[in-house]
Amino acid sequence: MSFVPTTTSTLPAEAKVPVTFAARLKHRLGFGKTTDAVIEENEKEVRALQDAMDRFAAMAGVSTEMLLERLGTSVNGLSDANAAEKLTEFGPNEISSLKPPKWWIILYHCFVLAVSNVVIPPADFKPFTYLMLMLLFGTFTRFYQEIKSNNAAQKLKSLITNTVSVVRCTNALESGSTSLLRIIDQNTVVPGDIVKLAAGVMFPADCVIIAARDLTVSQSSLTGEAAPVEKTADHGNGKGVVLDFPNVGLLGTSVSSGIGLAVVVATGNQTYMSFMAAKLAKATPKSAFDKGVVSVSLAFMTLMAIMSPLVFLIQGFSGQGWLNAFQFALTVAVGLIPEMMPMILNANLAKGAISLIKRKTIVKQLAAIQNLGAMDVLCSDKTGTLTQDELVLSNVMGPDASETTLNPLEWGFLNSCFQTGMRNLMDVAILDAVESHRYTKCTKSLATISSEILLSQFRLVDEIPFDFHRRRLSVIVTRKLDNPENSDSDTISGDAYTLVCKGAVEEVLSNCTEFVKEDGSVVQISGTESAQFIQILDSFNEDGLRVLAVATRSFEQPRKSYTKDDESSMVFQGFLTFRDPPKEDAAEAILLLAKRKVTLKVLSGDNLKVSIKVCRDVGIPVENTVSGLELARMEDVEFSETIEKCTVMAKLSPNQKQQIVERLQKNGHVVGFLGDGINDALALKSADVGVSVDSGSEVAKDSADVILLEKSLLILERGVRKGRQTYGNTIKYIKMAASSNFGNSFSVLIASIWLPFQPMTPLMILTNNFLYDFSQSAIPWDRMDDSFLENPRPWESRDLLRFMILIGPLSSIFDMITFAIGMYYWRWNDSSNSFAVAQFQTVWFFESLLTQTVIVHLIRTEKIPFVQSVASWGLLLTGAVIIAIGTCLPYTEFGVNILGMEAFPRMSYAFVMTELVGYFIVVLLAKYFYIRKFGRWL
Repeated sequence: MSFVPTTTSTLPAEAKVPVTFAARLKHRLGFGKTTDAVIEENEKEVRALQDAMDRFAAMAGVSTEMLLERLGTSVNGLSDANAAEKLTEFGPNEISSLKPPKWWIILYHCFVLAVSNVVIPPADFKPFTYLMLMLLFGTFTRFYQEIKSNNAAQKLKSLITNTVSVVRCTNALESGSTSLLRIIDQNTVVPGDIVKLAAGVMFPADCVIIAARDLTVSQSSLTGEAAPVEKTADHGNGKGVVLDFPNVGLLGTSVSSGIGLAVVVATGNQTYMSFMAAKLAKATPKSAFDKGVVSVSLAFMTLMAIMSPLVFLIQGFSGQGWLNAFQFALTVAVGLIPEMMPMILNANLAKGAISLIKRKTIVKQLAAIQNLGAMDVLCSDKTGTLTQDELVLSNVMGPDASETTLNPLEWGFLNSCFQTGMRNLMDVAILDAVESHRYTKCTKSLATISSEILLSQFRLVDEIPFDFHRRRLSVIVTRKLDNPENSDSDTISGDAYTLVCKGAVEEVLSNCTEFVKEDGSVVQISGTESAQFIQILDSFNEDGLRVLAVATRSFEQPRKSYTKDDESSMVFQGFLTFRDPPKEDAAEAILLLAKRKVTLKVLSGDNLKVSIKVCRDVGIPVENTVSGLELARMEDVEFSETIEKCTVMAKLSPNQKQQIVERLQKNGHVVGFLGDGINDALALKSADVGVSVDSGSEVAKDSADVILLEKSLLILERGVRKGRQTYGNTIKYIKMAASSNFGNSFSVLIASIWLPFQPMTPLMILTNNFLYDFSQSAIPWDRMDDSFLENPRPWESRDLLRFMILIGPLSSIFDMITFAIGMYYWRWNDSSNSFAVAQFQTVWFFESLLTQTVIVHLIRTEKIPFVQSVASWGLLLTGAVIIAIGTCLPYTEFGVNILGMEAFPRMSYAFVMTELVGYFIVVLLAKYFYIRKFGRWL
């Protein structure tokens, strides 16, 4: 930006990045940059952030006129031509650090992982070359899957629309230009754009607020503070922490209430968020899936750290040579690590995400797929989920519930039309009823009311924006005196200045002192009449109608500004009722979710009786209910017990929705939250899996993990099913790898003590491990049993450890039988007889490969494999191919000359097949007792 900073802002302490231990260690090992270079780079990043904040503070600390002049814009906004030029100059409004890494960076990391497995090459060049070829194959296979996963994730994100309302002028900055409101893609916002602010709007970039009315902003994504902060257009003195400036709205924050205008100052990599992105990413709490994968990786590394030194010492002291012992121990370490795990996990999650697209479900974070399947409680709003989300104006009633003239509707129309915030479904229904002349339930003819006539008679003076505490919105209008042709109109009359209030009935009535009778007279509201109004409201709610109250207040003289305190001593004009029919597929979806053991809880800001009526209409059994007011009076223990047993919780504030989600989590549930409104954002962030819809508010979509292209419980149920299938295939592979590798390590340890030679050559171990991993590469395409998909599946690391310890050593029993047959039946016990040793090693290679391939089918299902449950054709094919390769290897030049194999007697095949059948039976019995004892297999 072309300006000189004149003031200095205080840089947040968290922005100062220390030199990490990892960076110093990397330098000492001779990799990467020197310590001084790392320090210099960190200091450079801090200086860059400080400079950016200084520039931003300089902008925020000047008058609006000077700010707009510096940015080359005006209150009428940029023209399309100006915006296009700036987009070319500044580039798209994207943060590069949040983009996926470039392909060469992924390839580099894959190579580093592969090379790290090779510490010292074997003495023979050929085996070393073969080892490197295997590692390169694994590297490029993982690289391909990483690229594929990243591309899939980006394709998913591109399907989510993020738009912003900006003011654009017609003729650049010419004095006679007019302004238009445009909806543009957030990525095309440029410095100088004037952004319209209203409740629920996300700041698309770093902005300075130039106009505000009752504006509060949620900065929790940057500060962690849940309470919204009041913002004004006061530019202050340009000193202090930028987040504390009264006129600053940064990328990642959102408007909680009020209205205003802001000018974009910095976009993309010049925003505060761009400098803090790495820190924010690290601060993001890991999901249960992420923690589980980390725990599995640590288990493998611990196993490797224990087994390799033991094997090295045993082999060395047994007289097999310390160099050979070292190479063998190193090979065992490499063989214990499932090299294909990153590839298979990424492929599994990416495939699950792509499959969900076909089900109109977009996953923003791949790990959320597991939480979707693990969810056992779904908290959902009512509107649009259980209902069609297509409100229709049902009736217009006077305070005494009699059909009235159109006064309440006319006042409601003016309120909905003139308010500048986000229009909700009720606003749309009111505007549609008047403009399309579809309202017919009135004694007054529609021919006498016209939206054009109403708008020509009145103009907007001021506005008191909606907030979730007041639950109402008011506009102040005055009659246009320059339209004499309308003076004799039969439409509503108005005093000099009229406040028109529309909102929740109780909140509006509590501020009314008078009401309009059917004959048009205005009388005081007595206690009896107040109770009658509430009875009328209850009758509407029992019929499933949503109700708004309309009230007015007249001012003879204009005021400089109007505040919330002016919403008092109002005249109650009447009711507007709306009907939102239940969705046709809601009942089916609820039954399917119940079948999946997902408990549905309805959390609504609407009236309790309306919520109960809708729930019963769609087949939700409503036994216990509670209102937000009742919850607010409860202590912690009573609160927890109440939300556990209640199906419907209504009249909730945004904070109460969040509290309910968090308390359910503390009670041991995996909680999903489905919502699309501004008031759902806090709960969406707190839930284990937040679900919103593409048509929802920007702040709701930003807070969610999963986006539905269509708001439907039926679509969500399909997502739950797919999430469980994805999780099943993931845990299936991890349990296979963990148990198999643990069993192999146990067998190698016993063989090192028992045998006078190595049970397999290093290259045999690597080849065996590679073939086994390859046989599981089709797991992401495997099917899951219907019985598995019926229950929520939370991640349990303890169960994984238990499974590895109890099931893994079963294979070692048959490895020991193979060793015993080789040693005592075939007499392959002479370490000096290389031919006999090669035969022994080849037999164990074949038996180990065969049992590991078969275990895939035993572990993948709780049922009897091949009989009650058959794997997908892909998994069957890869297993058959690997077994065929393992059978043929001893008869190939590659197997003999490179791996050191020898063909073994045909009788050994009979022994191996007998062992395989025995292993099959033993694991089946172990599976039966394991499920009976612990209640689960996968």
